[in-house]
Amino acid sequence: LEKAFYKRLSKKQKRDRERHQKNPKIYPDRYRVYSLKHTADIAFRVRSKSIAGIFEGSLAALQPWISETFQPLQERYEVSLEGSSYEVLLIAWLNEALYLCETKYQFPIKVEWEYLTPCQLKAYWHLAQFSDLLRHIKAATFHGDSLLTWEKDLWCATVVLDV
Repeated sequence: LEKAFYKRLSKKQKRDRERHQKNPKIYPDRYRVYSLKHTADIAFRVRSKSIAGIFEGSLAALQPWISETFQPLQERYEVSLEGSSYEVLLIAWLNEALYLCETKYQFPIKVEWEYLTPCQLKAYWHLAQFSDLLRHIKAATFHGDSLLTWEKDLWCATVVLDV
């Protein structure tokens, strides 16, 4: 399935995807996003100095799999989640974004934080509309021993998306 999807990409998309796999996207003082090879699913790693950067970087990592073009909207979408840990919140955060993609063809392009604690978060997403869904992603999943770790003064999250 991955090979069939890869063949449908334009030359520019293939070049951008290959470049992204070799060099992470760097967002100054916020987060870094790395694509990872995974047998059947999509996987990526996000590193950040802050836990909020992990959440924002995870959305940024998801964006290229959703659509190529986005039209910003004036709408804000309130996200209020509860969970037992940052890991549970991160999975719920990504699944909420995937729900918006599937139901309304909208994707968060900017985040305004109200609060983020280990057990709950509240934020506002600035949304963008898109018309073509590139890849159907079922859900963000817990995979492996630990989703979120602390390495060399950085938070690190490894996320696997079930396709």
